[in-house]
Amino acid sequence: MFLTFHVFTFQNNQMVSFRFLSKYDPNKRQPKLFIEPSNISKKHYFSLFKQVLE
Repeated sequence: MFLTFHVFTFQNNQMVSFRFLSKYDPNKRQPKLFIEPSNISKKHYFSLFKQVLE
């Protein structure tokens, strides 16, 4: 099962879309995180994601 969230932010006056994919792994009981585009660091990505949720 995949859960997809889209996060939008502005960088250099351009709107950039980030896709957050969470795949549930019953063996690990924690979702695996896939970040696109992959050149964005997880730390930076989650700060953006947190801003959207607030």
